[in-house]
Amino acid sequence: MEESILSTKHSRKLCYQQEVEALMSQFSTDPYHGLKGHQVEAQQLRFGKNEIATKEGESKWKLFLKQFQQPLVYILIVAGIAVGFLEEWVEMGAIFGVVAINAIIGYVQELKALKAIASLSKSLMAQAQVLRAGVFQIVPAQELVPGDIIQLNAGDKVPADIRIISERALQVDESALTGESLPVEKQIAVIPDEVALGDRKNLSFLGSLVTHGTARGLVVATGNDTEMGKINTMIASAEVLETPLTQKINQFAYRLLWIILALALFAMALSLYRGHSLEEVILEGVALAVGLFRKGFLR
Repeated sequence: MEESILSTKHSRKLCYQQEVEALMSQFSTDPYHGLKGHQVEAQQLRFGKNEIATKEGESKWKLFLKQFQQPLVYILIVAGIAVGFLEEWVEMGAIFGVVAINAIIGYVQELKALKAIASLSKSLMAQAQVLRAGVFQIVPAQELVPGDIIQLNAGDKVPADIRIISERALQVDESALTGESLPVEKQIAVIPDEVALGDRKNLSFLGSLVTHGTARGLVVATGNDTEMGKINTMIASAEVLETPLTQKINQFAYRLLWIILALALFAMALSLYRGHSLEEVILEGVALAVGLFRKGFLR
């Protein structure tokens, strides 16, 4: 049997350029019976679940410890330890309290952002009405495989990348993928030329929303092989790059750190020279460093 259209990048581009009958033949399916049980099992073994793999995130402990990786936090921790040696428990508690509150707030905010991303990924998956062995049944979208025939109605989320094989006044909102603000009218006719994603009118993509009409479609890609999955893969594999502005800000922050520490040490040495006690010198140095950092970072 001819290799599946999903086997190469080039052949995947031809989904919208081929006749429906040719695609059906490649998947050994038909619009009246769909796949049989053993075919579904074989496709599931080959392509896996219809899920978009998410990038493995950092553990909660690492996420929490990241909140302490800031120049201001470094100096506050050093200051807290210094006043602790002098048994100034109130001052030490106040300093460490500020550090802890700052870390907790940052941690909660990042955790909420990560949960929002995870919720968005799960929202792409729902249930699907699929034709198998001649009978329509409702299955979790994660169980869809290439070659399945699915039914779409207004209000449904498209559960995979599909080639439309029949439709009645079908319109689909693809703004999440293409950025188009208006629903796209779909068709079943072959598109002979190679066109951009938004112009592939006989395809509908994972995560899109059916706004009007009905349709039947042939699943041609699932999981990370979908257009949405490819975008997710590119994002997950991309390196985190700093802009020139953020690089300059970070450089300034660390330069400011050393400048202020140098000033604090100079002030402490001057106080010792003038005959102040060691306890007074340390407290004065801590107060100066914290004050300068607060002014330098919060101005």
